[in-house]
Amino acid sequence: MEGAYFSLTILIINIILWLYFYYKFKKTYSPEKVLKSIRKEVDKLFKEIMRVADEDVSIIEGRIKGLKALIAEADDRILRAENEIAKRNREKQVLSDLDAANKQESKPKTTSQKKLSQYEQTAFAVPPEKKRKASKVEEPASVYGEKEEEQLEFDSARSDDSNLEEYKNSVEVDVPEELISKAVESYKKPEKEKTIEIVLSKDPITPPKKSTKEQILELHRLDFSPDKISEMLNIPENEVQLAINLAGVAK
Repeated sequence: MEGAYFSLTILIINIILWLYFYYKFKKTYSPEKVLKSIRKEVDKLFKEIMRVADEDVSIIEGRIKGLKALIAEADDRILRAENEIAKRNREKQVLSDLDAANKQESKPKTTSQKKLSQYEQTAFAVPPEKKRKASKVEEPASVYGEKEEEQLEFDSARSDDSNLEEYKNSVEVDVPEELISKAVESYKKPEKEKTIEIVLSKDPITPPKKSTKEQILELHRLDFSPDKISEMLNIPENEVQLAINLAGVAK
């Protein structure tokens, strides 16, 4: 009987242990448990991806702001350069006009120009008779009537026309009309304005500049904090921290 009781006790204990481990393993390795653990891991991974994406977005926004600032500064400098170039062109134009005027004044007159000047002086000169008549005309109107004044003006005009025709005939004998007309045109025609063209180089020489990453690492080696580096370089702090972390991983 004792053996039967002992066997029955062991059987009951085995059944209890078997049920316990059965529920234990079923609870631990059940599909629901596995799916739940997978869901937790996926949630963690999704949160990590969102965090990294937020950091990347903040870095991109910081870069966009920096590029906009650089574009605005470049536009301002281009506008200033254009104004400066226009100002210099105006100054050079004024100087070239002054030089042309000085050269025109210092240029010796040709024979045709001398004869033209003599022709102008003789053609438009006032004869002594006209001077005397003009002095008489300047006297009070009570001495001469209106008809006498008109006669004096008509006589002076006729004398001017006769002098002009006589000198034209004399000039035509010495100098051809074509030469006179060409000389007049060359004398009246202004010299062509000389403009200096300024060509800007398409590939200006610029000194080598350190990249942002090198500047961040250099300041980090000098024991500057990330927020201080961000303030000094005018970039987001997330970008500074990311560059430092990547440099640490690379090391």
